[in-house]
Amino acid sequence: MYLEPISALDFFTKNWDKNVADLSAEETADLEQARDKLENYKKIYEIFEYATDLNELMYVIETQISSNNPSYPMSVYRRSTSTSTDVMLHDIEKMLAAYYSLIDDCEGYPEWQHKVELDLGGTVSYLALTLDDTSRDSLVESSEVFMRFDAEKQKYFK
Repeated sequence: MYLEPISALDFFTKNWDKNVADLSAEETADLEQARDKLENYKKIYEIFEYATDLNELMYVIETQISSNNPSYPMSVYRRSTSTSTDVMLHDIEKMLAAYYSLIDDCEGYPEWQHKVELDLGGTVSYLALTLDDTSRDSLVESSEVFMRFDAEKQKYFK
């Protein structure tokens, strides 16, 4: 259902010259306007889809973080090198970079930026703040993305 407009856009755009060959200038202008609206819809859908993928990946990282919590019963027996702090720091940094890349891609659309911040900002801030202060301080000094988060983190706690 959600992909029907995108499929129609792709099909119609692929055959654009054939579809507008016998149309008047006004009809062509109407179709161009409709095409622009569908391209906007496609971009919104792609942002939604990307944000959904990021949420799923961040949930996996949250689960890995919680498996390292010694207060959870049986977590002692679930230790794995894939959930080591070093690996998770790298994963958290990649998630922050992906989040800020999405925010930057929506630069000309403040309402989209706000929507992304609402949908992903809380989870991103949770991931970044689960690190102990010493690790976070060293990352802020060495990582541009952590430095950006550190400068903006107050907006997630309104």
